[in-house]
Amino acid sequence: MAVIEPDSAGLMPAGDAEKKRVEEIKAAGGKLIAVYYSTDQDALIGPLTIVFDPETEKLLGFFMRR
Repeated sequence: MAVIEPDSAGLMPAGDAEKKRVEEIKAAGGKLIAVYYSTDQDALIGPLTIVFDPETEKLLGFFMRR
């Protein structure tokens, strides 16, 4: 788990509402929570990274794997 900036390159919002929420957090100078999940494919495509809203704990998006 890590605290990340909302303007991190490669963040893919889960939908339009989540994209709007990421922009709101960014405008307020807030941060996001990234949770890393290891899989048997990490060596090939990297870990699965899911991003959550720190206030609501709801899913906001994910990072593309390589």
